[in-house]
Amino acid sequence: MASKIKTSLAKNTNIEFDSKPQSPNILSIEQNKTNVDSQNKSSGSSQTSNLNSGLNKSTSSVEEISYEDLNLPFFKSIEKKAVDCLSALNLNNINEDMIESVDGNKIRLKNGTIITLYSNLLNAKNHTFEFNTIPYEFQAGIIQDINGNQFIFDENGVQEANIKDSKAYKIGNHIDWNEDIHSILLQSFKNVENKQEFAFIKKIENNYSLYEKALNQILEKYKGNEEQFVKDFGFSMYTLDSDGSVHFNYETLAVYLGKTLWNDYYGYKDINEVNKAQLQLRPESGNQLFRIMNDGSIGINNTNYPIVSISEWDREIDNFSDLDVKKYGVGNNLLIGQCTWFASRRYHQTHGVVPVTNGNATDWIYNANQNSVGSVPKKHSVMVLGGTEYGHVAFVEDVKYDAAGNVTSITISEANVNGDPNNVESTVARAEQLTRVNTYSSVQEYANLVKMPVKGFIY
Repeated sequence: MASKIKTSLAKNTNIEFDSKPQSPNILSIEQNKTNVDSQNKSSGSSQTSNLNSGLNKSTSSVEEISYEDLNLPFFKSIEKKAVDCLSALNLNNINEDMIESVDGNKIRLKNGTIITLYSNLLNAKNHTFEFNTIPYEFQAGIIQDINGNQFIFDENGVQEANIKDSKAYKIGNHIDWNEDIHSILLQSFKNVENKQEFAFIKKIENNYSLYEKALNQILEKYKGNEEQFVKDFGFSMYTLDSDGSVHFNYETLAVYLGKTLWNDYYGYKDINEVNKAQLQLRPESGNQLFRIMNDGSIGINNTNYPIVSISEWDREIDNFSDLDVKKYGVGNNLLIGQCTWFASRRYHQTHGVVPVTNGNATDWIYNANQNSVGSVPKKHSVMVLGGTEYGHVAFVEDVKYDAAGNVTSITISEANVNGDPNNVESTVARAEQLTRVNTYSSVQEYANLVKMPVKGFIY
């Protein structure tokens, strides 16, 4: 191969590319001795304009220009190509300065970590770029990190692991932002921008002790089954760190748990509202925020519902609140703090209407539109319970079934838990504290807890 190649990208601009330059990111450009101004006026080429902008106006030539300034894939350094490839494979945190060498299919980092791809990035014989290799996103290979651990990866990230150093399993309490975290938040909430993302992450870090047990339980469950982890969560179980080591991807998993809590179980859609709301566990939670259910799903463990403010809830539905004690039980009994008040608002938030307009909880199953009543729980339905004078209603935040259609877990939110239906003032004063959100293994487990039979569900 010739040491220098001369080509032309624009009519009046020649590029001289040295295949063995002193600086790997520099090439030489010389402009033909023609009228530059007239060429610029007649050409709409952005490449021509970019090249001309770097020329010395007095001599109409320039000796050096950065490949990156041209923004052409052909002129990317091999280190840049390697970084692009790793990023496409969800192996982030590696930058060009960390790479010691790229030789054929091996990317060696300065700290000793070796990443071996199944297909070459560089022709090992003459160090020319190979353009007909497997596309980045379909690459695969093996990582041997500085701690002696080996990881097999493909386009979905790390799939298998041979762990020799337990440091790979270490769960820290600091979360570094990454593209998977951004994707999770972007798909779950609106108004997601940098400031809001970091506030959400900080919210998790401030409550990290509540996440640790669930993170460890999930880690133990999926050890040796990394491919299933990717299928269940949508991101890699391990991540390549900025120091070249590979560790359990607890950062992304913690954000995933946070998303599950606030979006799936509390129903929040706006990340700004999430960042304003306060998390509060109930006394019976044992200071644990999550439950790993028998079906393997992630449940929530005995928290209060994080109402931003009762006044905001009261304004949400016109003329919905009635604080006149004399009217309690007469007509509309949807009083702040009562189970009917809470279930109506959560139903309205998800359906845009209220399930019923009056009546005690036990009567809701009869007062609702009978075309929207059934015996099987569905996500965002109202559960109606009887057995007492007033009965009880609760809101189904989420429900999961097995292949046979049996409920394997159900998450329920409710108000006036252990409250007094006859003491309106007390219920209003403690409305937020009397709410509860919890995941149960079955409808019957919940019914046994409250000691009330289930009459049906309003969809």
